[in-house]
Amino acid sequence: MHYIPILIVVACTAIYHMCSKAMPKHVNPFLNITIVYIIAFFVSLIFFLLSSNNSGIIENIKLVNYAVMILAISLVGLEMGFLMLYRVGWNISIGALVNGIMASTMLAILGVLVFNENLGINRIIGLSLCFFGLYLLSKPNKSRNN
Repeated sequence: MHYIPILIVVACTAIYHMCSKAMPKHVNPFLNITIVYIIAFFVSLIFFLLSSNNSGIIENIKLVNYAVMILAISLVGLEMGFLMLYRVGWNISIGALVNGIMASTMLAILGVLVFNENLGINRIIGLSLCFFGLYLLSKPNKSRNN
C-alpha cells in the first residue's frame, strides 16, 4: 500500500504531460483548461459521492480552508504554464524535467524554512546531481559523424 500513491502520481504525471503536449494548438488554451476542469469536476464529484460516508457536500464545504482557493489558482497557472511551454517548442522530456528539478529544489528550501524539515548532506548531494544531470541533458548531442 505504501507505494501505490507514488505509482498513481507517476502514471498520472506521464499521462498529464502527454495530454498537455497533445492539446490542440488552434484552440484557446483557457477553453482547453475549462473543459478539463469541467470533466475533472464531475469525476471528483462522483468520487466524493462514492466515498463520503453519508456526509453531505454542504457540511464538507464548511470544512474547507484557504488552501483550496490557492490550490485552484496554482493549478490554472500550472496548466497554462505547461500548455505555453509545449506550444513554444519545449521537448516533453526536458520541460517536465526542468520543472521537476526546479520545483523540487524550491520545495526542499521551503521544507526547511516553513516545515522545519532537515536538508541533510544526502539531499544536497542529490539535488546537486539533479542539476548536473540537467546540465548534461541541455548540452547538444554530438554525433560521431560530425
